[in-house]
Amino acid sequence: MSIPSKNKVLIANYISNLGFSTLAEISSQSLLAEVDLLRSLASLKLTQDKKGSMGQFLTPASVAELMAGMFDRLDLPEISLLDAGAGIGSLLAAFVIKVCQHQKHISTLRVVAYEIDPFLIRYLHQTLKLCEKECQRLNISFNYEIRETDFIEDTVRQLKIDLLNSMHKSGKCPVFRC
Repeated sequence: MSIPSKNKVLIANYISNLGFSTLAEISSQSLLAEVDLLRSLASLKLTQDKKGSMGQFLTPASVAELMAGMFDRLDLPEISLLDAGAGIGSLLAAFVIKVCQHQKHISTLRVVAYEIDPFLIRYLHQTLKLCEKECQRLNISFNYEIRETDFIEDTVRQLKIDLLNSMHKSGKCPVFRC
């Protein structure tokens, strides 16, 4: 989907006048709309080649809402959520809105977001700050961590460490002496 030139100019002007520091003032009704605007801006700045080579999709608000709607266990006191390719955080923002709109509020929401693109990490930080503000408004503890590394590589590394530690503790090291 291509954004018409006229709209690109409007979005760019709006964002440049808005500034990141004012985004924390928004309410839950406009949180996803604001994040979607950030998504549009980021998408305009990314080249098609980079999007393709890095597999970047930048999830639109409508898709993020649909996916967040698939979570059905929101009655837990604490929820931990991992996003293996967070981008600017559209899916995370939609999930936070769903949690905040749920009848029974959770006490704690923990997020681990993986993103390898430094350009998108700037937007991701802003999105997660907005999510934090929304959770604070409802007395939900919101903790997040952005891991600036590849999810699969990080998971394989962690599994290797866990396996070696397990083998060392059991004394069953098939290749080398522990």
